[in-house]
Amino acid sequence: MNPHVIDAIVNFAATTFGVLLGLLLSGWVSSISDKAVYKAIQNSLYAEANANLKALKESFEVYELVLNEFRIEVALNSLANPLFLRKAKSGHIENLNGYVRHLSLANNYALMARQVASPSNVKKPEDLGENWKRNLGDCQKSIDRILRSYGRPS
Repeated sequence: MNPHVIDAIVNFAATTFGVLLGLLLSGWVSSISDKAVYKAIQNSLYAEANANLKALKESFEVYELVLNEFRIEVALNSLANPLFLRKAKSGHIENLNGYVRHLSLANNYALMARQVASPSNVKKPEDLGENWKRNLGDCQKSIDRILRSYGRPS
């Protein structure tokens, strides 16, 4: 056989093997990176939910006029992140949607209470009807679900 043909076949095989090995390593590195990013999102969601639990206990349930609102930026960004949506369980996404809905509504109730309050007429959650009190119960449940879903951060 012609030495040039053999050399071409060996070069082709080596190049093919190199490309396949490169693709395999690239996919492996990407998978590790995706897992790390997803874990960071989970840790952020846990931290946000934990901070919101403190806001619920130390602000919404204590003061007549709520000054410390819930934060939902991490949850909203997570729901807009394709990597998160691809890796998250469907139940976690449903819980996160409920979390955003309940906490946003509570923030709106608090805003409404501030707008109608005067020094002699401060509105408490119960003054705005049973809906806000029920909403705060929903907030507690939603926060608890997020904390259970994402456990302690590592």
